[in-house]
Amino acid sequence: MKLKVLFGIFLIISLTACSSTKQTDFAEEVIFCGEGEHWNVKYIYNPELYDEKKVNWVEIELKNLELSQEKLQNIDINFEGRDGLITGNVGTLFYF
Repeated sequence: MKLKVLFGIFLIISLTACSSTKQTDFAEEVIFCGEGEHWNVKYIYNPELYDEKKVNWVEIELKNLELSQEKLQNIDINFEGRDGLITGNVGTLFYF
């Protein structure tokens, strides 16, 4: 009988602890990665930076290709997020 009561208490505590509806906020930055034929891309989300300045950033890495500044000027990029469509030109993003 004592064992059943202890097991019941343990079961109730376990179920109560595991069924919390509170969501955990994360304070660390989160990185989403993507890979294409010629590019590796990282979208980096930092909640503190976003809350403070409404800014996140994207890192684009060219894979095994050499492109001149002139060729980079011909590459346009589009990012679609919850704030809408963001467009830009790769050539204007790089400093040589």
